[in-house]
Amino acid sequence: MIAGAGHLKRAIVQTLPSAQEADPDTLYMVLATSGDHYEEYMVINGVWDMVGSTGDGGSSGAYTLPVATTARLGGVKASTLAD
Repeated sequence: MIAGAGHLKRAIVQTLPSAQEADPDTLYMVLATSGDHYEEYMVINGVWDMVGSTGDGGSSGAYTLPVATTARLGGVKASTLAD
């Protein structure tokens, strides 16, 4: 789980490594197919899980409270931290 991870670090990658090869303490950022933001992934319980996105502002650029909270936590959703 994210809450039990050691010191987290980020890595921008073109493709995700296999879940078995991934560093469990790394937040992997992959450029979205739209090319305007990154999608953030971590291995949780042995499988890849998308935990956030850097482009959640939508076309208006206005952030909602949940999105702003996620962005403030570096892409980690607050609800995930409570699990």
